[in-house]
Amino acid sequence: MSDRPSEATALHTQLLRFTLEASACVAYWSKTKPQQSRADFTKLAAKRRWFGDRSPARLKKLIEELSARFDRFPDAVNVLRDWKHMSRGTSKLVCHWHLQLSDPVYRWFTGDLLPGLRSAGVRCATREIAAGWLDRVVSERWADSTKLKFASNLITATSEAGLVAPPTQGRAILLPDVPDDALAYILHLLLNTEFAGSLTDNPYLRSVGMDGPRLVDAVGRLSGGRHVENGDDDDDDMEDDDDLMDMGDDDDGMDSGENCGGFGLAWMARDITEWASRRG
Repeated sequence: MSDRPSEATALHTQLLRFTLEASACVAYWSKTKPQQSRADFTKLAAKRRWFGDRSPARLKKLIEELSARFDRFPDAVNVLRDWKHMSRGTSKLVCHWHLQLSDPVYRWFTGDLLPGLRSAGVRCATREIAAGWLDRVVSERWADSTKLKFASNLITATSEAGLVAPPTQGRAILLPDVPDDALAYILHLLLNTEFAGSLTDNPYLRSVGMDGPRLVDAVGRLSGGRHVENGDDDDDDMEDDDDLMDMGDDDDGMDSGENCGGFGLAWMARDITEWASRRG
């Protein structure tokens, strides 16, 4: 059994209480410390009002939710805490990806349904579309009122993440800008995470339109334009492919020879900590 963290697979309704919560996410990864208990963190957060003027009960629930999104990835949290001058676009995507990791319904909605709608030429994502899809996904496990509220919050969360326009713009389905450092972050986070798919084909990348030529162009920039010939990276300074770990789900994950449109992935660091160290 792998000791790597994994994406959440159990259905839950936390999105009914909290959507993207981008500012709270940033506050959480900026303030939390290794080995600090949740109780101590909650007391300090209340005293210093890191999350605004919330009731003790609401604050406790919020921190429980943020813990579920981030604490299973301690190395990533360390990287986020030390990341100086992160752009707003990157921080928003980081919040989105961690919500995907912790909520399978949000992951399926953003990583499967929205890309499918976009490919089919559907211009807008409405609560009615979300509710109809959700009815098929959860069937009779949730009450109708729960499904309607959850559908509404799915649209709200995707709007906050920049995947869907606000109501004033008709809830148009958007293709967000993905800064190179944001793409490198999610690739290195997934590198040592159990998830369904492969490193170059998964709901995390699909949700932001990172597939096809767009992904090839981005990986080309990140790799410095190094092409792969017959599955081998031409960088003589890289270690043997045998030393590269498997990536993605054990059944579906890529092997060390996978490439993206001719660009190899051997440029990647061994883990997210090493990648952050290289960034400086």
